[in-house]
Amino acid sequence: MPLLYNIGIQIMYLIILIRSFFSKKEREWLLVRKGWVKNLKSEIKNQNNIVWFHCASAGEFEQAIPLIKAYREKSPQHKILLTFFSISGFKMMETKKIDVDWTFNLPLDTESNAKLFLEITKPIKVFFIKYEFWFNYMKEIKERNIPIYFVSSLFRPNQLFFKNKWWGNQLKNVDHFFVQNQHSRELLLNLNINRVTVSGDTRFDRVYFRKKEERDLDKPIWLNNFLRKKQTIIAGSTWKKDEDILFEFIKSHSNFNFIIVPHDPERSLSVSKRFNAMLYSNEKRKEDRLSFQRNNMLVIDRLGLLFSLYKYASIAYIGGGFDKGIHNILEPACFGKPIIFGPNYKKFKEAYDLIELKGAESILDFSQLRDSIYRFQKFENKLTKDYMSNKCGATEKIIKEIVN
Repeated sequence: MPLLYNIGIQIMYLIILIRSFFSKKEREWLLVRKGWVKNLKSEIKNQNNIVWFHCASAGEFEQAIPLIKAYREKSPQHKILLTFFSISGFKMMETKKIDVDWTFNLPLDTESNAKLFLEITKPIKVFFIKYEFWFNYMKEIKERNIPIYFVSSLFRPNQLFFKNKWWGNQLKNVDHFFVQNQHSRELLLNLNINRVTVSGDTRFDRVYFRKKEERDLDKPIWLNNFLRKKQTIIAGSTWKKDEDILFEFIKSHSNFNFIIVPHDPERSLSVSKRFNAMLYSNEKRKEDRLSFQRNNMLVIDRLGLLFSLYKYASIAYIGGGFDKGIHNILEPACFGKPIIFGPNYKKFKEAYDLIELKGAESILDFSQLRDSIYRFQKFENKLTKDYMSNKCGATEKIIKEIVN
């Protein structure tokens, strides 16, 4: 089985290599890892007391932020190394004011890479966020007697860990799991893994503290001009299938304002042309206040604005539900906004919870979208905010366990 796993890693690399001829994202993935040994050695030289945090992408990074901040506060003598698997996570890091000592892209999970990476960095603790199970790294970490923790993990019975003995045994290399719910804990207990704490999800802490940071910020003048006291639908992290359904509603409802934030910022120009909408960067560059007053459609092509915008939404639409899965619904929820999304939300318990609280609805087509928007026009649901505040506290539970 280890042989098959390592063959799988090489096949994954080959696929990335082939796709790099056609995809900018894959080319960047390869480029940022070029010469990683030299770069790592030059940056991390004669250092000690390094604590390593690893995230797959932007979403996991959001989960890691409150933990990194709390760890830094409790153990300022330690150095923090942050790594990402995806380019999007690394790019998001550049927009955040997070105090870490080094940021790198994690080399591919081969036996040789894992040995070399750990030989250079020599971490004293390792934190993997949620789903990042790289078995060669985990094995090497365990062999070096370095404590490894998994944070905000979520397990389901259909995962290979609970169907294949070798996969399940890999989880025994972990010193402690901090899981999101009791069901995940019970699945691990069935594998005779007892070092498990139900801590909850650090994403709730992240959005709660971000909301507090937003509280004292003034509304931007351009946004005030755009909103004009009209009900505003903000569609965040949209994919093409989301936009297809939204387009039907938008073209027949000029009484609303619409702000669309595509999941891929590089699609923003084409989306703005399709919807005959203003493009944020163009209008800001012109500083034309009247253009924001004359239009009711705006496409955002800049990272880092979406969370702040949700504060001013009447209704939030979250993209991804017609593709790989919905994006972050906690962000609009923390502002008490009603939320609409597509049918693919099965991996997100908060989606089920908010639907049950009548603070969210899942839709399949244009007619359901229209009906949901009409129902949510007079939405007043304090339960959504209460739900968010009651879910906070995961970071504190984790820190109490791991900081000596």
